[in-house]
Amino acid sequence: MVADIFIDHLESAVLESSPHASHLRHWARYVDDIFGIWHGPEASLHLLLQELDGFDPDIKFTLQIGKVNINFLDINVSFIEDKNVLRPKFNIYRKESYTGVSIHADSFHPDAHKMAIINSSIHRLLHIPLDEAAIKQETQIIRSIAQTNGLKINVEQLIRRKRLQLLLAQNSDNSPASISRNKPKWLRLPFLGQGSKKLASELQRFGYKVGFYPITTVSNLFDLKDPTPLPERSGMYRASCGECDAAYYGQTGRNLQTRIGDRRTTYRSKLKGKSRESAIADHCINTNHSIDRVEFQIIHSLEKGRSMHRLEESEITRALSNQENIMNDASATFHNPFVQYYFNTVKNLPNLS
Repeated sequence: MVADIFIDHLESAVLESSPHASHLRHWARYVDDIFGIWHGPEASLHLLLQELDGFDPDIKFTLQIGKVNINFLDINVSFIEDKNVLRPKFNIYRKESYTGVSIHADSFHPDAHKMAIINSSIHRLLHIPLDEAAIKQETQIIRSIAQTNGLKINVEQLIRRKRLQLLLAQNSDNSPASISRNKPKWLRLPFLGQGSKKLASELQRFGYKVGFYPITTVSNLFDLKDPTPLPERSGMYRASCGECDAAYYGQTGRNLQTRIGDRRTTYRSKLKGKSRESAIADHCINTNHSIDRVEFQIIHSLEKGRSMHRLEESEITRALSNQENIMNDASATFHNPFVQYYFNTVKNLPNLS
């Protein structure tokens, strides 16, 4: 905001006093990016640039002269001669390094996050005055983006729907009283898979809209600077039975080797009739599988705390969604009150997909 105020002051001071500014036919600015149409000698343009640079010693402008074609933000603007008149033509501009890679369809994220790249592209297509050829080209690019991210959608149908919504919105009552009356109530909830979508649908009946957030964040998944070997770290671990497909997801504030020793000690105590809680020991005893064949692996290295709780919930939720055979008691695992309520009240926990 401060930068915007400063540049606004610069514009008022320089453009209103400079004799060269009369050659400007158009001046449009977005923060500190400026698009202009110049009708005059190029020497005068460079003199205006000197005046802009001289306004403050810490401000320097970079000039790019496009002649009849130039890129501005995410738009390509060109001038086409038509009966001795230059008419503007618009296209969508993307850098050569653009790949279109976003959140993949297989990621454990809400659909709204996965569709954001598609929705923003369609929004731009509908709000920039493109000709028929440019619309076809952009539609093909959006279709390619969807394919890159594994999104099985009908792009043309989405464009038609959003165009219709835009037309309806333009003809609806947009008075402040109407907007206040129809303002939705929002809830922010963790995303837990297919069940979350059903919950959002139910809440919509009562006038609520739901904004989902992923339980796992990138900062929780990576720790590139820790030189400590994995077996000596604390964090989230996965214990896999060596004689069947059963798995256990747990957390430890101590190093993994110490945790493994605790699990084996608990197993031997239960064999002697001592009552100690352990899902891994119960599994091995009930199935007559060897505790020594259980493989332990750190899957997320971090310190004990809320982040570890969120990761544990995320991994168990993912395992249930994929219908994995897990040893965890899901109803007693979750620490988030909403997640705990959800899994304690919804029956058939594995049937989430």
